[in-house]
Amino acid sequence: MSAGKIRLAVLATLMLATACQAPHAQPAAVPHQSPPVMKQARAQSELGVALRQLQNSELEVREQALERINQIAKAGLTDAQLRELLDAAVWAFPAARYEFEEYSESLLELTWGHLTNEHVRVLAASYGALSARAKAAALGGLARLGTELATDVYVELLVRNGWPKDASPAVTSPYEEAPRFPEKILPPLVSGSIAALPGDVRWQLVLSYAKGSLIPVALAPGLKTVALHEAQASFAQALPFQRPRGIGWRWEDAYSEVRFSAEILFDLVGYLGPDPVTKALLDRAQKLPDPRLALFAIESSVRLGYAPNGPALQGVAADPESRNQLFDALVTLGKEQLFPKAQRTQQKFAESDMVHWLTFPTELARAPDHIEMMKAVERDLGPEYGVLVYYVFRFKTDPPHWSAENGWMAGVSGPFPRADFPTTQGSGDTFSEFTKWAEFSAEEHVASVEELMQRLRDAHADEER
Repeated sequence: MSAGKIRLAVLATLMLATACQAPHAQPAAVPHQSPPVMKQARAQSELGVALRQLQNSELEVREQALERINQIAKAGLTDAQLRELLDAAVWAFPAARYEFEEYSESLLELTWGHLTNEHVRVLAASYGALSARAKAAALGGLARLGTELATDVYVELLVRNGWPKDASPAVTSPYEEAPRFPEKILPPLVSGSIAALPGDVRWQLVLSYAKGSLIPVALAPGLKTVALHEAQASFAQALPFQRPRGIGWRWEDAYSEVRFSAEILFDLVGYLGPDPVTKALLDRAQKLPDPRLALFAIESSVRLGYAPNGPALQGVAADPESRNQLFDALVTLGKEQLFPKAQRTQQKFAESDMVHWLTFPTELARAPDHIEMMKAVERDLGPEYGVLVYYVFRFKTDPPHWSAENGWMAGVSGPFPRADFPTTQGSGDTFSEFTKWAEFSAEEHVASVEELMQRLRDAHADEER
């Protein structure tokens, strides 16, 4: 059967499944019918036994079964095993050990990377019987398959059913990382026809296509109108949160989503072409006290051929959270000479690298209120690698942050090859154990991080083997 006929058959199956689905149907029946002999073979398979054990009333039995299923999948899945996993995803299961886990979701995630066009019909037919988490996993599988057929069904499912509640970035990340089929993906994003789709997800995906110069000509005017309107609204939402002093306000929960959405939209308009309305918005955004928002406004202004605001450029470069990203952006745009010379030193780049690491959700989840460079520690690795330099900092936060009670803590940035000074690119060992600064010397803090990072590399190597 040709690809076009397969696509029509799948979409017809999808429409029929949607039309026939009863409200709140119990996901106990398996929608895909298999020959009796195949059913019997599956029931006797090791995977089939483990899948049935996922329905056991005892939690430990279920968790052991899931571990066994993971082992089977890790060894490689046959087509028959893939069908078993897809069929089982619609079954009713007891709760998993943790609230953020769900067995149906886990089963579908195991199929990622193994699906083919032949499996798309099964996902389309069973989608309506899946839980919200499993729906997201099904969409993630289609996105990873990424064929034209899979993309057709992916879009159709989203338009018909809306965005699954609490869906993870895995639903859209394959299209962000490798944008394709813009004529299929972009129209519902521009028109807003996917119900409950979060704004940041919508515009982050559009931004990926814009960065790849993949916006269809016919769609560009409408996209620009909608995106610019959203960017103006985002500016208005961000404005009340701005403060002239301090940095704690930048990390307040109420501001985080507003900030992230504004970053995406200020970035996006820089790819949609110059015009007076865009310039006026970016001029205003560069003057915002939040250096992250000013950063993206400056970057878009330079990309569109506008001169950046001088004081805003100085302020963003002086801020450790945004300094390195600004420098790297200007280098990419061929405007490196715009970066303030006073901030273009290895110590300043190392400080920004340290602060960037601290902002990760698994670390401080914000920039520190105070940071000081204490010492540079060198490691001479001989003629082949040269001298590498670690920069040792102490930092602290103000109450009510949880780390404030620790006072000054140690952090290590780098190491950076001396031959490349000044550079924003370290060798990947930037880290903090949140040890109190006064407990050890600068050299001891570096040695502790070196030892820890080596253990992590060794453990990773063992896993690869």
